[in-house]
Amino acid sequence: PPRIIITAPLNNNIPNSTISVIGECETGFPVELSQGTSASMTVSCDAGKFSARFPTVGGDGPKTIVARQTDAAGNVGSDDQL
Repeated sequence: PPRIIITAPLNNNIPNSTISVIGECETGFPVELSQGTSASMTVSCDAGKFSARFPTVGGDGPKTIVARQTDAAGNVGSDDQL
C-alpha cells in the first residue's frame, strides 16, 4: 500500500476551525482528507508531499483527521491524527 503520513498538525492539537494538514505521500496518487463522514477533500501528492487547508466540523472536543491514498493496484494506505 502507499506510505502516507500526516506530519502536521500534531496529535491532540486540532483546533475548532480550518487547519493546515501537511504530510508525506506516494507521488502521483491523490490524497483524500476526511473528518468522519461530515467533511472531506482531495488534494494532489507532488514530490512526495501534500498540504491543504482543511475545515474541521463540530464543536469542542476531539477530532480525527484521516489521510488516505489508493495506488493504481487498489492498495490503500492511511494515517490519522486526533
